[in-house]
Amino acid sequence: MRFSRAALGRAVKRRLRAAAAPAFFLALTGFFAWSAASGDRGLMAQRKLRAEFAAARVDAGRAQAEARAWQHKVDSLSGAHLDPDALDEQARRMLNLANPADLVVPYGPSAGPAGKPAAEPAAKTATKTAG
Repeated sequence: MRFSRAALGRAVKRRLRAAAAPAFFLALTGFFAWSAASGDRGLMAQRKLRAEFAAARVDAGRAQAEARAWQHKVDSLSGAHLDPDALDEQARRMLNLANPADLVVPYGPSAGPAGKPAAEPAAKTATKTAG
């Protein structure tokens, strides 16, 4: 059975037309599948956004804790809560200053008896030998 060239061309065209619609819809389905996984609003983007949201939630918690700490400090500076002696002590400690009327008692390894600096270790004396 021999086909003429025209018959063969018609058969090819008919098969191409029959395959065109399924190929188009297969390509369209592939595009939507790729977009659902990797597109701007796909699964990968959602995973990234969730991670960013969790990090932002942690940062917000830290910021709220810091704000509460600062609010506590501000509240403690109000007149009802302010202890003048504690404020004076803190200011002197931060500025490393002392009031001339204060009694300063040094302590620690560098302090000797009665607040005096520790004595230097006795220097070794060299003995001269006669000779």
